[in-house]
Amino acid sequence: MKNRSAAIRAAVYTVCAVVFTVLVKKVGVEAVGPLGSEVGFASLNKTVFDLIGERKIFDILSEILAIGAILTAAAFALKGAVQLFRKKSLFKVDFRLLCLGAVFLGVIILYFVFEKMIINYRPVTPDGVLEASYPSSHTMVTIAIFGCASVYAQSCRGYDPKLVLVLRAFCVLAPVLRLLSGQHWLTDIIGGCLFSVAFIALYRALIGAGENA
Repeated sequence: MKNRSAAIRAAVYTVCAVVFTVLVKKVGVEAVGPLGSEVGFASLNKTVFDLIGERKIFDILSEILAIGAILTAAAFALKGAVQLFRKKSLFKVDFRLLCLGAVFLGVIILYFVFEKMIINYRPVTPDGVLEASYPSSHTMVTIAIFGCASVYAQSCRGYDPKLVLVLRAFCVLAPVLRLLSGQHWLTDIIGGCLFSVAFIALYRALIGAGENA
């Protein structure tokens, strides 16, 4: 029953992310972006961006946090590779690590999908070129990695609650820094959060299924 609830939550979060994406593409679309680019929920996005503006320091901090997330993912990949090397069988690798790899692969695939399927463009053009903006990849990747890492940590016997708290704090910090950086519209940040929460819920459901198998 518990695992079924986790699967339902993952499905609900995924549907919410997809529906929100469609709304961003269709609702309140106006040419308020750079070079006349169109943006969904234009009034809201423009108002928030005008209030916050662009701040380089927060952009740098969000980059550092994202690099930390990628290094965390690399550490899990290395851990899985070491287990595979020692045990000589993929089926003997920690199931939680295999699920983690699958979820991270999903994040990468979705990143490239949205690089091709443009929803809107960034509110700034540092090099004078429009760049895909939805969802915020920094937000999605950082929250997905640190969020899944916290779920993994909780599943370990004798885990450190402080570590879980730090990982979750990073998840909260990521969208805040990205919004304050002015590199994305508000809806880009929200979209990134929704997709990352869906990935975290999916990971929780997968390892729950493994425990009950």
